[in-house]
Amino acid sequence: MNIDDVAKGADNMQLFKASGDLQLEQTEEGGWLIHTGEAGGRIVALGLEDFVTNHFLELELENRNSGQLTLQIEFHLQQEPGEEEQPPIRLRTSFLPMTHLVTSYDLQLTDNQLAFLPRSPGRLKSLVEGRQTDRSLICGLVIRILPFHKPQRFVIHRLRLSPNSTIHSVRAVEPILDKLGQLKNADWSNKLSSESDMISRLRDELFAAKEDKYDRNRNAFGGFVAKRFRATGYFRVDQDKGGRWWLVDPDGCGFFSVGLDGVRPGEYGMVTGLEPLFDWLPNQDDPLYKDAWQIHEPTSSSLFSFAIANLIRAFGEEWKTKWIQLTRSRLKEWGVNTVANWSHPDFIKQAGMPYVYPLAGFPRTERCIFRDFPDVFSEEYRQLSEIYAVQLEALREDRLLIGYFMSNEPNWAYAGHMNLAREMFRSSYPFASKSKLLEYLRAKYEDNLSLLNAEWRTELASFEDIMDWSHQDFQGKADEDLFEFTGRMIEQFVKVPALELKKVDPHHLNLGMRYAWISTELVLNGCAYFDVFSLNCYGFEPNLREIALIYERTGKPVLIGEYHFGAPDAGLPTTGLKSVANQEERGKAYRYYVEKCAEMSEVLGMHYFILNDQSFTGRLDGECSQIGIVDGRHKPYPSMVQFMRQTHSELYDILIGAKPSEAMVPIRIESNFF
Repeated sequence: MNIDDVAKGADNMQLFKASGDLQLEQTEEGGWLIHTGEAGGRIVALGLEDFVTNHFLELELENRNSGQLTLQIEFHLQQEPGEEEQPPIRLRTSFLPMTHLVTSYDLQLTDNQLAFLPRSPGRLKSLVEGRQTDRSLICGLVIRILPFHKPQRFVIHRLRLSPNSTIHSVRAVEPILDKLGQLKNADWSNKLSSESDMISRLRDELFAAKEDKYDRNRNAFGGFVAKRFRATGYFRVDQDKGGRWWLVDPDGCGFFSVGLDGVRPGEYGMVTGLEPLFDWLPNQDDPLYKDAWQIHEPTSSSLFSFAIANLIRAFGEEWKTKWIQLTRSRLKEWGVNTVANWSHPDFIKQAGMPYVYPLAGFPRTERCIFRDFPDVFSEEYRQLSEIYAVQLEALREDRLLIGYFMSNEPNWAYAGHMNLAREMFRSSYPFASKSKLLEYLRAKYEDNLSLLNAEWRTELASFEDIMDWSHQDFQGKADEDLFEFTGRMIEQFVKVPALELKKVDPHHLNLGMRYAWISTELVLNGCAYFDVFSLNCYGFEPNLREIALIYERTGKPVLIGEYHFGAPDAGLPTTGLKSVANQEERGKAYRYYVEKCAEMSEVLGMHYFILNDQSFTGRLDGECSQIGIVDGRHKPYPSMVQFMRQTHSELYDILIGAKPSEAMVPIRIESNFF
């Protein structure tokens, strides 16, 4: 390392260019302007000490980019000479474009009990990765600028430790969003020039909307009339003679689920603390725009949906009815046959289309073992599961319901190779699952305490002494035994509520947990209680390895609950998890993904996330991506729609093997989203 690259700034802040394609320039105020190339880079922050009595990391930052800025802050640990380097806990965090902000992070994040941190106005999404870290062992920070498809510029004005949280603030030189919710200082092909153009376009399309029916090869449910199975009156799964798995609709037709998540009139974006960014916002007490406002009660944060406001401009008080008519016509014309997760209840009721349902309030005991993982062997968990299952009673006879998801992306599963049984010993709380572990160990070691002591390298006086141990005391074969019991805990996590759900509703499919990915093979435990394994599978094609593993281990067909593609040419801060060069490439990416799914005999369908672009200022969790089929003015992206229609019209021939996929691989770029 070259000491000439060390630079002291305001508040004794020192930054050191450690590696990568970047430059540091000192500002007159004592901060540091950072230029980074497409390869990104790495900065060491010096002069930060005492991570124990200082409870917050304070950051003042100016994002001079037109898109979201994403940094990875790594908390590095002290280590003895020759000791294997401990991986740092990592915080990925992102910031709104063209803003100057002050924010702080509660260093309790190093406990790793939260996967996602609450956002502040100018700070968007923040994800914690890695293992729980003792703050007294932290010796410094590294800031990593991840690779991106274009150079980036930002200023770190201040980076320091503080005993107290700071007042979060955001400012901008001038408003950056126009009356329609569009970015002002950029142009793109879908951008509307005026409010009157938007209104006339929406009214004309609704007037000219076709009768909302599928083409002649599909029945009323959207199933393929040429593929017949036994009809039961409800959706089910079956395998044809060639070994391909199908959803079967209530009339007995083979059904491949082509869905859109989030079929809603629009996405809400954060307003509180971001008022300087807007050219226009209606008063919150204006009755005309009451549906466009939303208040998040726990934080009292205000959110606003320009998409809903734009529907109100076009259709007045009947905006929701008109939106439902327009959207139902669009979905059927595009060949979409499933109203997928997170969709609006009124649309589900009135559209008359097959849908999937996300259950609410997954059972969570008062004391959880790790993040949102409950005490699964407790009586409390069983009772909560009974209450949770009651919500299916109202849907039990609904022929349009394909099935239900038990949960969505449990946060505990983000932690990867997590030993949940060991996590029970981070506190002295008498979890019922601890008692069950004791039963398991007695059975495994046949009540032979000497054998347990030999395997665990302990000197226990009784099996019960384990109940008082700390997680730091385990040695020898302890981790292996605890990890094996973790598998039993995950099976119980699924089994207890799944059995209660089937008692209430024996007709509909249990579609699983919508895991974010197979972070550990243990998430496959308990899958005997699913009818379908659901996976949110973000990639440029479905994850062949994960799907093969799921099917090999469980024998269950797979439904992909989420995937998407974004592009940087439509005036939003970020492009989502998977990015392509432009809107034309988004259409190609859609076709490529769907046709690859259709070639896999274990896959029952895939649901694109989402119908609408997200809001520029970000949802309550900070997502602000250009990933929709339509934008915030309800204008469809022509390339996406063209490729969707073409793909869906040729889908059946690919499914039965009569036609190979001819889709082209899209041009991919690095994303700034996570």
